[in-house]
Amino acid sequence: MAPAQVASATFRIPVVLPSQARCAACVHRLCKAVSDIAGVSDAECDSRTSAITVIYDPILLAPEELEKRVRELGLEIAGRAEHAAYRVTGLD
Repeated sequence: MAPAQVASATFRIPVVLPSQARCAACVHRLCKAVSDIAGVSDAECDSRTSAITVIYDPILLAPEELEKRVRELGLEIAGRAEHAAYRVTGLD
């Protein structure tokens, strides 16, 4: 008996990612969190294009739900890292 094939689809989701140079750890945590979503078999984050490419089982996870979960994870991770930028003036 041949093994049953698992249905899969690829979904590219535009999200705001920090650049690898600024925070590679955040990008890695986001990809890991997306990979851990039930129904996802792989996730690749690309900070250059600000997109996540996800391979998932469309029977277990609707594309709309996947996109919603990815966006929620991205905001959650970015908020936890508490990135900040400051403008310093008057030093010259």
